[in-house]
Amino acid sequence: ACSAETCYPLNRDQWNNDNPLYGHCALIVAGIYYKFGGEVMRGVIKENGISHYWNRINNVDYDMTHEQFGDQGVEIIDKSISSIDRIMSNEDTLNRFQILIANANKTIKQKDIPLEKDL
Repeated sequence: ACSAETCYPLNRDQWNNDNPLYGHCALIVAGIYYKFGGEVMRGVIKENGISHYWNRINNVDYDMTHEQFGDQGVEIIDKSISSIDRIMSNEDTLNRFQILIANANKTIKQKDIPLEKDL
């Protein structure tokens, strides 16, 4: 479901199939938030100033896209609670999220994966 089309525009030229979550933190956070609730967390990647998002559910942090940073990871500074409204108020992010969900639903249907309901 993740693709160059759904990647954060500033990271798009670095996206590839070997690192499919690269540039997708806001979209993955939104999907998890809508399914499980919790809080949206935001920080800033120290080396480049780009925002990074992850989920907090029942006071446990879940960064489902941490693999995009490789084995060394990155230093996240200025950590704070954000909101799904902040993420989805960006028109580009909303459009990319809708494409990602459509791609995921298409893949689920093609592979005949049983779910309670579509994403």
